[in-house]
Parts: sequence; C-alpha cells; structure tokens
Amino acid sequence: MVASLSRATAPVYWVVMVGPLLLFRLISGTWDQKKKLVQGVGWMILPVLLVALPYFLTHFSYLYYYYAEWNQDANAELSWGESLTHVRFALQHVGWAVGIAGLVCFAITLWDQRDRLRVIPVDWKLLYLGCAPVMFLVQRGAGLNPFVSMPAVFGWLLFLLAPFRGNGPLRRATWTNIGGAALLVACVWNTLHAPGQVAYPETRMSALRQGIDWMIQDAARKGLAQVDFVSFHNWNYHPSFVRNVLINEYGYRAERNFLMSLNGVRWQPSYRWKRHSGTFEGMVTTNVVRVWDDEFEGTTDEEKIDWLVQAAGRDLDYVFLPDDTTIDFMEKYISNNFINTKVRAIKNRLFETGDWEELGTPLAITDFERVQLYSRRDRNSQQTQLPTKSEDGGLIFLP
Repeated sequence: MVASLSRATAPVYWVVMVGPLLLFRLISGTWDQKKKLVQGVGWMILPVLLVALPYFLTHFSYLYYYYAEWNQDANAELSWGESLTHVRFALQHVGWAVGIAGLVCFAITLWDQRDRLRVIPVDWKLLYLGCAPVMFLVQRGAGLNPFVSMPAVFGWLLFLLAPFRGNGPLRRATWTNIGGAALLVACVWNTLHAPGQVAYPETRMSALRQGIDWMIQDAARKGLAQVDFVSFHNWNYHPSFVRNVLINEYGYRAERNFLMSLNGVRWQPSYRWKRHSGTFEGMVTTNVVRVWDDEFEGTTDEEKIDWLVQAAGRDLDYVFLPDDTTIDFMEKYISNNFINTKVRAIKNRLFETGDWEELGTPLAITDFERVQLYSRRDRNSQQTQLPTKSEDGGLIFLP
C-alpha cells in the first residue's frame, strides 16, 4: 500500500511477481484451499484498495499520460539482446558484497541439508519473485533505466538466504554461523563504503554552488522579488540538482509552487502550460519528443523555439547554457535526452535577441560538461539608443 502511493508502478510489479503464484495455488488447490486463498487475498487487498485506490482513480488520466504516453522507457521496445542489460542492472543492485555473502549462505545451507535434499522442498517461488521483475522488463523491451529492476533484489536474496520451505536454515553449526558472519561483514562493508560514493563522471558541487552564488548576488543587486532560472539542456547541470542544493545547502523552503528563500524571495515559480502546471524545468529539460510536440507552442521547430525564446525573455531571469564543445558531445552521446538535440538552435536564437549577458565565468560541472550562466539584461537600466551620423552620412545607433 505504501509502495503504491510512493510509486505508481508498484501495483504492476506486485501483479507480475505475486499474481502467477496465487493463480497457480488457486488452480491446483482443493475447493477449501481455493476458498481460503480467495478470502485471505481479499482481506489482504482490502486496506490497499481503501487507501490507495482513490489516488489512482483521481489521478488516472495523468498516470496514464505519464506511464503510457509520455514515458519513453515504457515504450522503448528494445530487442531482447538490448533488454538483457536489465539483468546486469539487477545484479548490480544486489552488490558484490551482499551477493557473495548470499551465495556463501546458499552453499552452506545446501551442505547443511545435504542428507535431506530429497525430502525437503526447494522454495522456487522465492527465486521466481526475484526473476519476475527482470523477465517482465526484458519481455517488454523497456528502456534501460537502471533503477526499475530494483524489485528483483527482494526475491533473489530471499532465495539465497532461505532456499527451502519451512523455518529456514538454523544458524547453530559452525558453517551456518560462518554464513551469518559473512552477511554481517557484507552489511558493514556496504555501510563503510557508502560515504563518498560518486558517479562517473563526477559532478562537482563547487560548480553548482558557484552558479547559485552568482544568481543570488545578482538578484539582490537588481532587487528582484521573484527569481526564475533554468538550464536549456538535460545532463549534469540540471535545475533539479540546483534546486536540491538550494533546499539542502542554502536552507530554502520548498512550497507547493515555488521555493522560498531566507529573505522572502520566491524562486522557480510554476506556470500554466497547455496541458499542466509546472516550472520551466519540466519543459526545457525534457527527454521525450512528446513534450516538445504537445507543450511548446507552434507547429514547426522554428515556431516552437521562437515561442520558447519569447517566454524565456518574459519570465526567466537566469539561464545556464552549455558551451559548444559540450553541445557537440551531447548531440553525439546524450541525444537520448531529446532537448539536447535542440539546445544548439535554442542557444543561437537566444543570443540573437541581445537580451542576455554573461554572468561569471564558465562552470565545469564535470570533465565533459561546461555551462555558462546568463542573466537577462535589466531593461530598466538600459540607456536609450540615440541615432547619430556615420562618416558616410548614414545613421548608426550608439548606446
């Protein structure tokens, strides 16, 4: 129930993992067993329906749009060969330490019960609980999101630690105690190695903080009562990361439709788009073409970019733009995030307006990504351009 409210895909995993097992029991059982099973499942599901079903009913249209129409991973339709990568992802979630310890426990349990292997049943349903999520993702050809295979860990570890039906292995002999110690060592190993874990390429917090500091200082100098920023690409200098740092490092308060700074300035407010309310971030960092087609005004790419540039000049105060080398890299290697294929044209069109000026120096968020912060020119402080004559008698404009 809690998982369903936290992640709307949880019921799908639950049906895939538990549904076939319950159906097998229902078909193979006696009438009394079937009746008892149906009653038990009914009482088990009842609180879930009472608490979670209203959410799914009231949000069904958006959930369907998000998971069935918008979500490119759900509709990737990869080949079996490509989809088998989900197996590797699931094994990585188990981890080397716990995986090795689990195999040690499994081997010790088999050895400890070697004289009874013919009479004690193996609990194959636990192995199925681990394999079902991965099998489902592979069969669906789901996109290679590394996190969606996490439910497999549950069943795999259960099978390794308690492969037989009954009360499970008793840690009473020397070998079984060694298995328990191996598990404890693996947990300690993971705990000790958790701090300081970084992804590759390493994202530099200093670059995020420097960009924030420049925005705060410039906004204070201009006396802005509301501040909005965004990055016109989807990689490591992501507005979500900036927002998280504002909340967790700078003490900003997350409200429903904006962030509130310590001095009462609203940051990153929401707007009303064609289909939903949200920040600029959700649109201009989109990784799917569906948002480009549905949310951006216009029918051609040129019209959509013109609309975006006009909206940015009206509502945004700061934008982060990747440099040309970064754009080259993203177009070649990170083009799966759709907006990265449009950022070059967006950047050129923004520069043509003359409404934006550099703020600070380029920020190296990783070894492969550099961005420049731009501030919208303060129109109130701009001087009127006055005409004057050039040497050939024509008119030129000087600020």
